[in-house]
Amino acid sequence: MEVATGKIRAIVNLRRITDSVYSDVYNYVVGEGAEPGSTFKTVSILAGLENEKFTPKTTVETGGGRYKLYNRVITDTHGNGTLTVEGVLIKSSNIGTAKLINNGYGADPQEYFDQLDKWHLTKKLGIDIAGEAAPAFHRPNDPNWSNITLPVMSYGYGFQMTPLQILTFYNGIANGGTMLKPLFIDKIEKSSGEVINYEPQVLVKRMSSPENIKAVTEMLKKAVSEGTAKNIFTEHYEIAGKTGTARVEYWVKNQPIQYRASFAGFFPADNPKYSCVVIIHKPDRRKGFYGGGVTAPVFKKIADWVYSRTPQPSPELPKLVNVKNAIQSVPSFKPNYDAKVIPNLLGKSGKSLIPALENMGLNVRYSEIGKVKHQSIPAETRFKKEKQFI
Repeated sequence: MEVATGKIRAIVNLRRITDSVYSDVYNYVVGEGAEPGSTFKTVSILAGLENEKFTPKTTVETGGGRYKLYNRVITDTHGNGTLTVEGVLIKSSNIGTAKLINNGYGADPQEYFDQLDKWHLTKKLGIDIAGEAAPAFHRPNDPNWSNITLPVMSYGYGFQMTPLQILTFYNGIANGGTMLKPLFIDKIEKSSGEVINYEPQVLVKRMSSPENIKAVTEMLKKAVSEGTAKNIFTEHYEIAGKTGTARVEYWVKNQPIQYRASFAGFFPADNPKYSCVVIIHKPDRRKGFYGGGVTAPVFKKIADWVYSRTPQPSPELPKLVNVKNAIQSVPSFKPNYDAKVIPNLLGKSGKSLIPALENMGLNVRYSEIGKVKHQSIPAETRFKKEKQFI
């Protein structure tokens, strides 16, 4: 998804037919709801921050990796001891997330759902292609609601969402807190010549305070640099994202445990251009099943490919953006290398004219950076190559 517009630039769905044959037979991204697992922890953490249930530095005890809450034993892959809220997301602690959300919303779980409703997470996105599955949640007034429902929901179980719905939330974080409707059509050109353009559509103008969006973004960056997705960290550009590993069909007895691995995030994290979600359903457990080892590397390959083909600003640009009369707003210089007269340089970009003048045979001396305010030799003055200073 393109962060600034919500436009879906690429979408791929493959079903495994045999061990070596895959086919694009169903749009899972749009049409299949499933328990998202730990990618949903980001939703819970941002909700708690926005509703002032905790801060990024609030601590929670997660113990040795097992914690009994009501009638359920909640587990982490290993013990993490005392974690901050930031650490809970970085380490992807089920126990930490469940305790934080239960302590914050247990007395009034409807408040948690009110926040999900504000974020458009409990209903269809209303996309322009058919087949979108509706999110499926149990609410506090449902007959099968219990005390454990909310804590388990907080880390991604007990409800269903599509990958596209999860991606839309992450794209909202990448966009600074503005959630956009996914767009699949740029424009329609009719035979009559009429053109219908599809412009970005805002679903949620302000998801959260800028401070909370920034805090969660930093958490997602650290989840890649030092957390469950550190295997895809790169020094070339920053990735922000969250792994997910959810058990599937865990209610079916007498069958091997199966998983649904996922990774949702955006890049480059300091100036996001694209968001992306990767899901692998029932990966070969002999090769791995955690989101960090299965889906994060796929995300990284996609991000590397896109980033390498996306024009990047020149290294000087950050130094110039605050300079009065910055170069990008100044006309460039187009040299005539056969000319033997000094050109008119006033108002032209110094960055573009310096190498051009030197190629004309002039020795150039200058100070400051920006546009030319004064030239020592008047325009139209004849010169001899390599003997004239300007």
